Amino acid sequence: MDKGITCDILIALASHPLPQNRDFLVQLPGLLNTLALNSRGIEAILRSRVLEQYLGTLVQIEYLPTMKSKRVRDFLSHMSCNMSNAGSSQNLSNSLTASLMSGAVLELLRSHHELKPVIFKSLVSVRKLPISCTFKH
Repeated sequence: MDKGITCDILIALASHPLPQNRDFLVQLPGLLNTLALNSRGIEAILRSRVLEQYLGTLVQIEYLPTMKSKRVRDFLSHMSCNMSNAGSSQNLSNSLTASLMSGAVLELLRSHHELKPVIFKSLVSVRKLPISCTFKH
């Protein structure tokens, strides 16, 4: 029996700005993947426009600190790795929030090809948005 849980979750997500929380932003595509297990779930996701809202966080100035954040343990791990491999050119960019978000979106696309047009259209739209930055001296 369908109790409307999918719609309730999507309404809750779409009716407020998404939290500026690293773990939430990285895990949201996994939640959407679960909600999209059937055609009704996919239709509900598309109607809610949560994907557009989610991808918009990539260029919204208020999310910038979250996009650049790393887990403390990743940072400490990177530091100890750098000390043991002083000449190494290891990169920690794969632990940045935006990088992890892109991996999660790719996983969503692998599972649900029908979401590709919406995701690509949203990425093009957010790319065209003017990015306003204020610089403090």
